[in-house]
Parts: sequence; C-alpha cells; structure tokens
Amino acid sequence: MKSIKKIIRKNIVAVLASMVLVLIVLSTVLVIENRTIMVKTTRQQELGELTLIKADFILNNLQAIDLGLRAYAITADPAHLKHYQEATGETLPAFKELDQLLTEQNYTSDDLQKLKNAMIAYHKFCDGVVEAVDSGDTDKVKEMIIQDKGYEAWSIYQNFFKKLSEFEKEKSIAAQQDYDNASSSSIWIMLVLLLFSLPTLSLIVYLLYRAEKNKKKLFMELEHNNRKYNFDSGQPIDIKNEYQLINSYIDNSKKAAEFVNQVAAGMYDVEWAGLNNNNIGLNQESLAGALVKMRDQMKNVKVEEERRLWVSRGLTEISELIRNHQESIKNLANQTIIYLVKYMNAQQGGFFVVSKDEEENTVSIDLAACYAFNRQKYMSRKVAAGEGLIGQAYLEADSIFLTEIPKGYTRITSGLGDATPNCLLIVPMKYNDEVQVIIEIAGFVAYDKFQIEFMEKVGEFVASAVSTAKTNEITRRLLQSAQQMAEEMKAQEEEMRQNMEELSATQEEMHRKEKEYIQRIQELEKQQ
Repeated sequence: MKSIKKIIRKNIVAVLASMVLVLIVLSTVLVIENRTIMVKTTRQQELGELTLIKADFILNNLQAIDLGLRAYAITADPAHLKHYQEATGETLPAFKELDQLLTEQNYTSDDLQKLKNAMIAYHKFCDGVVEAVDSGDTDKVKEMIIQDKGYEAWSIYQNFFKKLSEFEKEKSIAAQQDYDNASSSSIWIMLVLLLFSLPTLSLIVYLLYRAEKNKKKLFMELEHNNRKYNFDSGQPIDIKNEYQLINSYIDNSKKAAEFVNQVAAGMYDVEWAGLNNNNIGLNQESLAGALVKMRDQMKNVKVEEERRLWVSRGLTEISELIRNHQESIKNLANQTIIYLVKYMNAQQGGFFVVSKDEEENTVSIDLAACYAFNRQKYMSRKVAAGEGLIGQAYLEADSIFLTEIPKGYTRITSGLGDATPNCLLIVPMKYNDEVQVIIEIAGFVAYDKFQIEFMEKVGEFVASAVSTAKTNEITRRLLQSAQQMAEEMKAQEEEMRQNMEELSATQEEMHRKEKEYIQRIQELEKQQ
C-alpha cells in the first residue's frame, strides 16, 4: 500500500495527466457517441419530415386528380386532362419512395398497401370517368362523379396519415430522449474534466469561440452567396439571426422552384416576390434576374409564335377567299373587305380599285366595296390621285397609319350610338410595282407592326387577283366585241349572198327576155 502511495506521489503529474487524458478520452468518446446520436436524431427527423412531406404529396396528388377530373368532366378541356394525367403518373413513384422511407424506419403496417390499392382503384375509376367524358356520355359522367370515390381514398389516407404521424412523433421523441440522455451523462464528465484541467477547458473555450467565429463566417458567406446567386433583397444582413438566413436561402430556393413551375405551365405573368425597382439592379446576374429574363424571353417567343400563327392563318384564309371569289372585282372586293374588317377587329373599311385611262392619261380611284359596323354599305366615292389620304397613299405607294383621325374623316356611323373610330390604316396594294387596290380600315385599337405587315402581305394577293380580274374583264369585253363583230359580218355575208342570188336571178331573166326579143325580131324579119 505504502509503495503504491509513494509511486503516486512521485508520479503525481503523470497520474494527473493520465487522469486528464482518461477524462479527455472519455469525453471524446461521449462526444463521438453524442455526435452519432445527433446524426441518428437528425436522420430520424429528416426521415420523419420526408415521410410526412411525401405523404402530403400523395394527398396533394389525390386532390389534384380529383380537381383535374372534375374540371375535365365539366369542360372537356384537354389542359385539365393533362393535369389529371400528370398527377396520376406521379402517384405510384411517390408510394415507392414512401415505402422506402418507412422501411428504413422499420415501420410495419398494412395501411400503406391499403392506401396504395385504394389509389390504384381510384385511378381506374377516374379513367372510366375520362372514357365516359370522351365518349360524350354525360349521364354516366354525372353518375360516376356523384359516387365521389375520391372520398373513400381520402378516408383511407386520413387513417393512414394519423397512424403515420403518431409513429413519426414517437420516433422523434425517442430520438430526442436518447440525445438528451447522452448529453446529461456527458455533463458530469465535463465537470470533472473542468476541475482537473482548466487549461483543457480554456482550450475548449477557445475552440468553441473559433467554431462560433467560423460558423458566423460560414453564415455570412452563405448569405453573400444567397444574395449573389439567388436573390438580393437589398436589406441589411442580420448575422445575429442565423435561422432567418437559412430560411431566406430556403425561401429563395422555393421561390425559384415555384417560378420555374409556373413559367413551365405557361404563366408568363408570374412575378418574383420581393423583386422591385429598388433591387432589380442588384439581381442582374442572380438566379432571380436570370429567371425573370428567361420568363420575358419565353413570353416574347410565345407572343411571336402567336403572331406568326395569326399571320399564317390570315394569309391562308385570304388566299382561299380570293381563289373562291375572283370571278369579278365587285364580288372579290365585297368578300375581301368583310373578311379584313373582321380579322383586323376594325369597325369599318373600304376597298378602292385603281383605274387608269391610258388615252387620257388619268387615274381614278373608285370605292368598290364598303363594310362598316357589321353591315355592308352601298356608297359611291371617286378619288383622284393625290386627293386626300387615299390619293396620297396612291402617289407614295406606301402605307399610312394614323392614331388620330382628322375630324369628320369617317363619314359612316352605326346609328346605334357606337363611338367613331380613332385609328386609321391605309394600305396601297401593288402588283408589278403598280398600285392596283387601296384598302382603308378604321378601328378603336392601334395596330401593331406585324398587323400592318400582314395587311401589306395580303396586298400582294389582292392586287394580283384584281389585276387578273381586270385582265379577265378586258378579255371578256374583247371577246364579246369580237363575237358581236363576227355575228355582224356573218349577217352581212348572208345579206350579200341574198343580193347575189337576186342579181343572178335578174341577169337570168334579162338573158331570157333578150333571147325572146331576138327570136321575135328574127321572126318579124322573116315575115317581111
């Protein structure tokens, strides 16, 4: 015993150092154990959150299926059917992921399979409703909708979710309890370590201080990167509230996801929450700024595509119209101006045909057709080259677009109290560089550049058709004149033939009488 005490006294420093070392090792072991428990706790919480989120996702899909189905049943709009199909396509993968999460947590229950079977059955039922809608069987659709099969699936889901929530709550409480117990046991070791090793405590304090400093630095870098790459609100950084910084990062990620989803769904009017004139300059290179630019580009692409389709459809329809009504200028003018007034959403329009007198070297611009306020108007109007806007458009051979019409220019009113148009478009339509037609339309809304270009493209078809119609009319008149002359010549030939026959008969009669006279004279001479 004495020898042991002697050894301890002699090696007190080493003993104390060894004790401190043991305490440090024990503390380290406890720290590692606590860390392991913390990782397990964190993992359990993540699993619980992911599990509940995935369960909520299934509920959201169930609601989306029900809403999409009902909307499709009411409207038969393929867009609602697409939403329904997207929701049904995501359901089974969600069940697979949820099953994996529950397996990892050793959750054993038949409720998930029951819910899965109920959802599959509901999918089949919904497919039946879609088939009924597609076949036009409204009575069957109504009968199936009234059955409200979605409520049965929802009831099974509620039972499953209630048990699942209780299970996750118990798992979370148990994990937290394990963590609390491990933390409690480590406190005593830390106190002993503190009593025996102030330098070690000082070192720990220093390390904690450094860790806190690094954490603040990390959060500061996180916020700077969040503002640089995601979204900069322009507000001062509050490094004291670390949770707010994390939530800000998460919120920006959510905003980006929601923004992308809405743009992908064709909602090009979506705005990034918080982006305004005060901070838009700070977000030129951020994700928010890039997404807004992407939205604007996609919106412009959609607008351009709609305009292209509008122009293409209009040119196709006007070509068909011209092909069906080019037998006469009058008919072509009436049908063309009616179509253009309606297609351009105008209130009135006039179709002027240019006529040239080559002998007198004069030009006359005549109103061939007029359409105003959904009615065809019968008016007579003649314009000389250079007279008024119509004559000016003829001389310049270029379109005239006015958003302020001279007072009294539009002479046509509906008689029903409609306002007078305040926007005027005059388009000279050329064929072989010569103005053949001038179309004038007036409305309430200013036309865009693509609409004016559309009218000018239409002019190529219309001018060509009118020129062809003019040529056909001239040819028709010449043909009629030639036919008339041929008939007159034929009548003259017949008259000459009759005259020749009469002359021939007269000559024969004269020859006969001459012979008779000669014969009689000879007889008289013989008698003498």
